[in-house]
Amino acid sequence: IAQTGNSHTIGESLLLPAAKDIVSLLLGSKAAKQLDVVPLSDNTVSRRIEEMAFQVKGKLIESIKHTKKMLLNLKVVLDQAVKVVNFIKTRPLNSHLFSLLCSEMGNEQETLLHTELTWLSHGKVLTHLFELHSEVQLFLSDTTFDFASCFTNELWLSRLAYLADIFS
Repeated sequence: IAQTGNSHTIGESLLLPAAKDIVSLLLGSKAAKQLDVVPLSDNTVSRRIEEMAFQVKGKLIESIKHTKKMLLNLKVVLDQAVKVVNFIKTRPLNSHLFSLLCSEMGNEQETLLHTELTWLSHGKVLTHLFELHSEVQLFLSDTTFDFASCFTNELWLSRLAYLADIFS
């Protein structure tokens, strides 16, 4: 009744008599009389519509809260990733040591922070950072930099992978 947009009284005036006729033909008049207990009054239908609207509103609010929390978590990961890249890239000694570490580990992706990768291509930088997370974690473990533990945290790494995918 609510989905059709008709008045709530259509349930009592049209649907209930039609349902009684169908049930009477198929199951008999005794079964048809049981349909009289089905509440189809204007108040009942209105109350049910209000209950459904309240439930939908609650689910929508929860979804929005969850989305905001997820966005904040992704922003934290992105900010930390930028700090890690800047820590390695903006210090020539760190950049050189990181390249040597990658070479020693046999990783051909040492161009993670190559100057050709600009911040206009966030996706490439984040992808390379994710691909080299073991090397970055090892490199940062020998420093006093705060974010070394991020690269052993599976949740943080999954968020980094998600960001790399979004920006690619």
